[in-house]
Amino acid sequence: MWPEVEEDPKSEISLLVSSVPRTPRPLEESVVDEINEPMAQSPAVHNRYWDSNDSFRLCSSAGRCTHESWDVCEMARLEEINETRNRSAQMERTMRWWTECTANWRGKWKQMKDERNWARAETEAALEQLKEANEKIDSLQSMKRRSDSDIARLKAQLTTALNLSDNKELIQKLFATATAEKNTQTEEGATVSAPEAAQWPSNSFSNGFRDASAQRDPSDEGDDELADELERKVNALSTRCSELETLYSEAKTELATLRERPPQAPVKLNKEIELLKTERDEAHNEVETLKMEKEFLMQQLKMLKKSATTSTSTESLANK
Repeated sequence: MWPEVEEDPKSEISLLVSSVPRTPRPLEESVVDEINEPMAQSPAVHNRYWDSNDSFRLCSSAGRCTHESWDVCEMARLEEINETRNRSAQMERTMRWWTECTANWRGKWKQMKDERNWARAETEAALEQLKEANEKIDSLQSMKRRSDSDIARLKAQLTTALNLSDNKELIQKLFATATAEKNTQTEEGATVSAPEAAQWPSNSFSNGFRDASAQRDPSDEGDDELADELERKVNALSTRCSELETLYSEAKTELATLRERPPQAPVKLNKEIELLKTERDEAHNEVETLKMEKEFLMQQLKMLKKSATTSTSTESLANK
């Protein structure tokens, strides 16, 4: 261990020199060596504490500074010390700067990874919601196709029922004319010698009315069956309309939740949301058309019921 040295450079050098053991040299040889050695080739210029002729390794003695003045030697030493201090301070500043840069970079990279994972999870959730919405839209479209086919079939049945109702109106007109003619014949006191012109229409009408009454019974049964079937179908359409309304409300709530999502969603999802809005509007319009058709069918059923009641009343009158 080196001894503790004071801050005075002269005392430091003297202690360093005195602390190292050395062997005595003849005075004449040292003086001759220093005189014969030129100044340019002197190792003291390059290292003031080293002497090539008298090295510590060979003769176990420390060389002395060969400068002429101690001030120059100490100034050079202080300059070297200050330079090393400045270099160490600069190196410390650079190391601190690099550590701060790496810490900032790691923090930013961690934040970016967290944002990426969050966006990935959001996109996956949005894709799942979009898939469910597409499945619901497909189911709604299939239900729409079924309802369209049912409506077309009901329309065909309504046309047949309306044709039958027209035939019933014709029969009612004939029955009204027949009753009027019978009343006129009773008032006139018709006998066997009455003109054939008066008997012919009554006979022909009675025969036609019998034929019509014979044809009326199965038709009335068929009308009742049609009315029952139409009622069942109207009930089925009402239940389907209620289901479509519930699905429409669910789609509306889902679209509301999709609207409440943060603005960092991708552009593709916004486009798909617009498509879902258009499909929702189309489904709403279809539900409205189904409601209107249901009302029309209910009116037709009411008309059929009225015609059936009138036909039964006319038949009861005819039987009387």
